[in-house]
Amino acid sequence: MNTNYCDIFKENETIITKRLTLRKFTLDDAQSVYEYGSDEESLKYIAWNGVKTIDEAKENIMNHYWLKPEVYAIELSEIKKCIGCVALRVDESNPEKARFAIIINRSFWGKGYMTETIRKINEFGFSKLGLRKIESGHYIGNEGSGKSMQRCGMEEVCISKRECKEKGKFLDFVNYEITKEKWLQQQANML
Repeated sequence: MNTNYCDIFKENETIITKRLTLRKFTLDDAQSVYEYGSDEESLKYIAWNGVKTIDEAKENIMNHYWLKPEVYAIELSEIKKCIGCVALRVDESNPEKARFAIIINRSFWGKGYMTETIRKINEFGFSKLGLRKIESGHYIGNEGSGKSMQRCGMEEVCISKRECKEKGKFLDFVNYEITKEKWLQQQANML
């Protein structure tokens, strides 16, 4: 990753939304990481095997989350609890483009937290990182994630058939994107 992007992530280790705080993980989040990282339903449509113990959750925080400046804990500000994780990875071969991945604890689904996180990640990517395009997607069967992306102005661009083999079976992947121009147009329409 470009050093400049790393610097921008480090300068923005905390990002605030109306109800959430996107911040760096701490070891105090181990229980929360265990909660969403050991839940089969939360893991069903993501390319992560999760964790089986609190110690594995701590290892994941120290050996993965802490080493990547683009990874944020999603904290529900009102109760100061980590409810998920979001990562915005800049494409090294095309540094004006990035892709995000997100997981939310199943106990917090259906409350708009994913949509709120995506909106803020898109804003951060376009306004702070100077990106031209942000992409994401979901596996077929996880349409709730797609609806959150659509609410944030992201458009479905294609379906990649048998994209990859996850947990023993091939899955189709729905790709979404939003350009800076479309995002700016959305912002102007909200004024």
